[in-house]
Amino acid sequence: MYTIETYTKTIPLTEYISKYVNSEKVGGYCKKCPNYGRNFACPPHNFELDNFFKKYDTIDLTLKKIIPSDELKNKEYTKQKEIEEAVKKTLGVEENIFRNELLKKEKLYRVSKVLAPPCNICGSFCMDKYDECQHPELMRYSIDSTCGDTGKILKELFDYGIKFIVNNEMPEYLTLLAGLMYQKDSKI
Repeated sequence: MYTIETYTKTIPLTEYISKYVNSEKVGGYCKKCPNYGRNFACPPHNFELDNFFKKYDTIDLTLKKIIPSDELKNKEYTKQKEIEEAVKKTLGVEENIFRNELLKKEKLYRVSKVLAPPCNICGSFCMDKYDECQHPELMRYSIDSTCGDTGKILKELFDYGIKFIVNNEMPEYLTLLAGLMYQKDSKI
């Protein structure tokens, strides 16, 4: 169905914050998202970003480039919903695998935190259903939800762009981006 290429870049967290965290730009996108204020992993958060990043000095940014098979790319999708469902199936499976890989890596350091793919463990709009996160052991904030400029990271660090569904055609590739923040000297 698809193949995956994985790339990782390690940079100082201070560089990540200065180059790729943009509260105004990315925070503006978040406010337009239907998950804003309706998902425990999405803004508005009950913490300050500066404090969120404070404990860490390094970040490993990992890109999973998902390349659909020719069968998926050449399939004629007559409705937008059909292709969105095909993409969702692919990304949904890979997001869960990626999250689990990252959570294992998080345990390799005494001081670490994963910035995972967007959290959909409980489904959409989980704050409408629950008073508190049902899976705090699994939930992690995403790069986007902590104002990381995903498009800029992909372009500048990995030389890739974000591909979108256009005219009901499967994109050349799909991307999942995540980070592992840690203190270098806290490796177990």
